[in-house]
Amino acid sequence: MIWIGLGTNQGDRVGYMVQAVQEIQKYGYHLCQLSSLYETAPWGIEDQPSLLNAVAILEKKEDPLVLLDDLLEIEKEMGRIRVQKWGPRIIDLDIIELQGEKWDHPRLKLPHPFAHTRSLDLAPMAELAPDYCLGKQEKTVQEWLKELPEQSFTLHQDTSWAQAQRTIRNRS
Repeated sequence: MIWIGLGTNQGDRVGYMVQAVQEIQKYGYHLCQLSSLYETAPWGIEDQPSLLNAVAILEKKEDPLVLLDDLLEIEKEMGRIRVQKWGPRIIDLDIIELQGEKWDHPRLKLPHPFAHTRSLDLAPMAELAPDYCLGKQEKTVQEWLKELPEQSFTLHQDTSWAQAQRTIRNRS
């Protein structure tokens, strides 16, 4: 099971999220599940628009660095320009966890080192698998989410995203 975080806070946010899902599939990854969309407070740099976030669960065993390169290429193809770390972005695709593996590589740390501290990852993960233990730790994603100082997220309803979710469910 590969957990991917998706996020955006610029332009047609829902459109970018739907496009990212389509691009991931074009790269040959099978999406097993797709969370709802969540509106979350910005993380890292607070003086920017709120984020729209979701998580996807993928199947396709790849070398994690190949997966990372694919996700970075998708971001680039969609027009992401990295100007400021944690700054505004058209799209952000993060590997949150890859089948419970631990990685400590200069380009990639798994599980994602901040995932257990961010509602932007935990809220959508808790929707799909509340009892999942991130990084094979003893706490579940639901427990990590409850421990956050602020529950700064809300469900974001959108028909085109709901259609993308239905398409994923029908294929699984």
